Amino acid sequence: MSNVSSSSVIRMAASLRLETPWHHDEDSASSNETTDQQITVSFSTPAAEERFTAVDSSSLFQLPFYIYDNELDWSVNATFIHSGLNRVELLHQSAYLNFKHSDDYWLLQHAKQHPMRTLDTSKAKLFLVPTLLSAWKVGYKGGHNKNKFCAHKGICNMQLLHRAEQLLQESKWYQRSQGRDHIVVDSHWRKHWDKLSYSHLLNCNTISFEHRIPTIGKPKQYQTPRVHIPSFYIGRPCSHHTNKTKDFAMIATLKPNSKLFQDRSHICDWLHEGQKHQNYTVALCGRGNQCPALGEARFGFHARGDTWGSNRLIDTLLSGAIPLITSPQQIQILPDFVPWEEVTYQVDVASAAAFDASLQSILQKPEQELEEKLTNISKHLDIFNHKKGRQFDLYMHRFAQLLELY
Repeated sequence: MSNVSSSSVIRMAASLRLETPWHHDEDSASSNETTDQQITVSFSTPAAEERFTAVDSSSLFQLPFYIYDNELDWSVNATFIHSGLNRVELLHQSAYLNFKHSDDYWLLQHAKQHPMRTLDTSKAKLFLVPTLLSAWKVGYKGGHNKNKFCAHKGICNMQLLHRAEQLLQESKWYQRSQGRDHIVVDSHWRKHWDKLSYSHLLNCNTISFEHRIPTIGKPKQYQTPRVHIPSFYIGRPCSHHTNKTKDFAMIATLKPNSKLFQDRSHICDWLHEGQKHQNYTVALCGRGNQCPALGEARFGFHARGDTWGSNRLIDTLLSGAIPLITSPQQIQILPDFVPWEEVTYQVDVASAAAFDASLQSILQKPEQELEEKLTNISKHLDIFNHKKGRQFDLYMHRFAQLLELY
């Protein structure tokens, strides 16, 4: 096993603690078995450490935007009520903050602290609707489920959604352009479109799950095309090992009876056989604790599950390993803020022979090329890290571009 120099790994040293992740997602495309971990962040004050860090002022989004501060802001007194566990959790104290679809919460925190936020609606070029749709979908699953997601004065579940629709309908700023300059985060995989005959929320521009576009019917006056930008996943990294001791790792649910998960099962089977006669080592493949295995590995596999994406790609990048994807579709469903080809390699999973050939090709890459991959990863850590403000600025900049506000 050839070693990448420790300098590349040290550049991505760790200092921010993350807690045990949220377990309420039914999308098993990623493993939820991560322990306490750390990632690279530099904080100036203890108070800032609890929230996030802002990006360099030279890269900030430069147009004024307004955040609705009425009942549309679901972060106010937001609460999860778990009926089966007889437990109540305040959103800002819950494990949801480390959940892979919690970007609705994190982007809102960055927006509220942003210097271009204005309280004067007449000056705003864009309007952010602070409904936490991902948190709502986690807390309320519909049907006979008795769990609740509540905000404000005990408004919960569908009442909360209907209230948001009413407030947007009554907003003169929404009606001025029928939501053309409004943005909402809708990054959870679960749809709620069938619960409404028409949605003002989904007539906004959206940050959406894997580039999914809402298909709810629209009246004629609301048929102007909207901008839909795919969401990132929230990463859960492992602490970095300056001297990598293993070549490969993939921590994932396998589901051997599902065709969607075949690539995962094949990878683990082929790695197990390959270790017997090939020149590589495997930290872990399959279910198990993500850490320290991913932090010890030079490369981390990202194979599809229920959908093309998962937080596994971001986990790998933040853990100081180079991701190995199995299809270009896995990066096509992500924002184009990152030159993904420059921070990943693709492996061929068409057959065991093709897979082995791919691994040997990667293992024989010149150290300079591997160093370049790690350098590219390091350059984009501020984007991968949800606790920094870079993602928010890039999203807002792209919305402004596509809406021709510049």
